[in-house]
Amino acid sequence: MRKLARWLRNLLIVVIVIVCIVVVLGIFLLVWFYADSYKDLDYFNTEFAIPGLADGVVPQGLGSYTAEDGSATFFMCCYMVDGSASRIYVVDGSSEDKYVTLKDEDGTDFAGHCGGIASDGTHVWLSSEMDIYTMDYDTLVSSATAEGGTINIGTGFVVDAADEGDGKVFNVAYLFYDAADEALYAGEFYRSGNYPTIDEHQLTTPAGDDNTAVVYKLEKDETDAKGFSSIPSCAYSTTSKIQGMAVLNGKVALSESYGLANSHIFVYDLSKANGGSKGTLDLLMADNSTVQLDLYYLDSSNLDTTYTLPSMTEGLTVSNGKVYILFESAGKKYRMYVRERMYNVLSIAL
Repeated sequence: MRKLARWLRNLLIVVIVIVCIVVVLGIFLLVWFYADSYKDLDYFNTEFAIPGLADGVVPQGLGSYTAEDGSATFFMCCYMVDGSASRIYVVDGSSEDKYVTLKDEDGTDFAGHCGGIASDGTHVWLSSEMDIYTMDYDTLVSSATAEGGTINIGTGFVVDAADEGDGKVFNVAYLFYDAADEALYAGEFYRSGNYPTIDEHQLTTPAGDDNTAVVYKLEKDETDAKGFSSIPSCAYSTTSKIQGMAVLNGKVALSESYGLANSHIFVYDLSKANGGSKGTLDLLMADNSTVQLDLYYLDSSNLDTTYTLPSMTEGLTVSNGKVYILFESAGKKYRMYVRERMYNVLSIAL
């Protein structure tokens, strides 16, 4: 009888512990998925559905070209959750998703990370790892179909040949083409522990901020097959975890995100950055020569506004006076874990 009583008592304790764990876990999940609040979303507008989510895309870069009549064509580059060939989606207002799968120079499938994309209406530039690839705009647009066309990305170009070992290279995480200034911006991503940058890019700005990455400004050059000059005209120092960049109305917007934490859109005053303190940066070219560039700082001295958004903002682009923001949170790779799945591209006027 005593053994039965002891057994029942132990069973009751186990049941109580399990119930407590379930209750605590349930409360956590309720708070995680339903207690989020993003008041800054009120400043943003919904533009169009992110294409390809049902197919397993992992959205990365967002680019665009806006014609003189105001009609816009958007490009979204992505890698695939199953490791198949990466894609570029073309969004032009039609009702169906259109895309191309990417082929390497030798015709094999290209499954690179595809972090950034930009266009000037003649070229489409794609970045993946250290390289920037140039494709013909008309060929890409005409090749995109609902069933998926193909395009060869050709030979990549390295902006910064720096290599300090241990993964410290210049990986081009994002691209942005500024049509007003006719310049292509190529930027890197830094996160302590798993995404390093070279030591020269990790510095303390004159305002006292710890900046960790660099964006290069490349002038347009139609005499070059790439469509831009091989040597940057200058560089900008940025903070960590930057996924995208856009320039509009004298402002610079940076998309900051990593993992499940809230994202931020940092908006800087470009004139203050260009007119403020200036440093220099040595750029290592592919032929091992060194070019010294002017270095400007995007930091607290010229930070204008910060918007807090749901996790996983990615690439930015500009069209018709608005900055467009891409998210990857609704992709199959992440949607089970995030509390605010973003299925649409948003926009804001700076």
